[in-house]
Amino acid sequence: MYQRLLFSFFISCLLMFALTSASLPQGQDIGAAVKSIERAIASNNATELAAFLSNEVEITINQKEELYPRKQAEFVIKEFFLSNPVQSFRILHQGNSSDTHYAVGEYVSSRGRYDTNIFIKRTSKGYVVEQLRFERAK
Repeated sequence: MYQRLLFSFFISCLLMFALTSASLPQGQDIGAAVKSIERAIASNNATELAAFLSNEVEITINQKEELYPRKQAEFVIKEFFLSNPVQSFRILHQGNSSDTHYAVGEYVSSRGRYDTNIFIKRTSKGYVVEQLRFERAK
C-alpha cells in the first residue's frame, strides 16, 4: 500500500513538472531569461548571449544601428566585448511595455561606461532579444 501511494505521488509530481515546463518557453520565465542574459554579458560570453538572440536582432553601438542575422550579431557582440572587456555589468531596471520586456543596465569596461538597453519578446520558442544597445554614457 505504501509503495503504491509513493508511486502515485511520484507520477503526480512528474506530471505536474512536465505540464509546468511545457507552459514556459525554454523552461524559463522572464526573470530567469533576464538573469541568463545578464550573466552572459557580465562574463563577455557572446556565444551564451547569442542563444537568446532573435533570428534578426537590431544592435546599436555608440549610435551606429544595424539589423543583423543572429550569427553575424554574435560576431558583432564578440567584437564589442573584445574591444571593451567588461569590468562589471548589472541590470539596473526592468519592466514591460505592451508585449516587450525591457532591461536597462550599466556596462563598465576599462575603456568607459555604457548605458545598455535590452528589448526582449516572448515567442513560441522562448524569450528572444530583439534589440541590444550599448551607448557610451555621458
